[in-house]
Amino acid sequence: MRHEQILQLCVEGSYEARREALIRNVMSVDDVEYDAAEETVTEIANERKRLFVFEYLPYHTGMAAALGGGLISFPMIFHGDTVLWFNDKFVTTDVPDMKDLETFLEVGSFSWSWMEPIVGQVSFVLLVLQFARSQAINLGLKPYGDKMMSKRSKRMIKKYPQYDPMFLDWFARSEAMYSRD
Repeated sequence: MRHEQILQLCVEGSYEARREALIRNVMSVDDVEYDAAEETVTEIANERKRLFVFEYLPYHTGMAAALGGGLISFPMIFHGDTVLWFNDKFVTTDVPDMKDLETFLEVGSFSWSWMEPIVGQVSFVLLVLQFARSQAINLGLKPYGDKMMSKRSKRMIKKYPQYDPMFLDWFARSEAMYSRD
């Protein structure tokens, strides 16, 4: 493939093209054949991934909290024993007759009086956070992911100053934790 085509694909965000452009840059700078340059780029890729666990920790934490909260909400609203325990320990509202708690929907109707404000407030906070993030992006402020990629890019350029900073920047920004390589 011609260099111009690879550069166009790099600008469009293609990971494969960015890797290929970096391989060709390594070939030129180090005066080596394709296979040796490919090994060097693999080392660069491994260095790029070295801090992925820490860089992506906020995403993993958020995902775990969201999934955990979502899963916990079902027994907190619909499971009779859990609802009665939570009411006894934290809410202390009057419990209806047991004949009115025979189905999960009846239990949900009873628990909803205290669960609705919690679920509603959490939903509203998430909505406001999404709106605030979109406004920050509109203002040109970089959310965490962009800052993380920028730091990763600077780290790669500092560690490999002999290679073209544009190719290293593109390569550093083109990969997520759970893809390729």
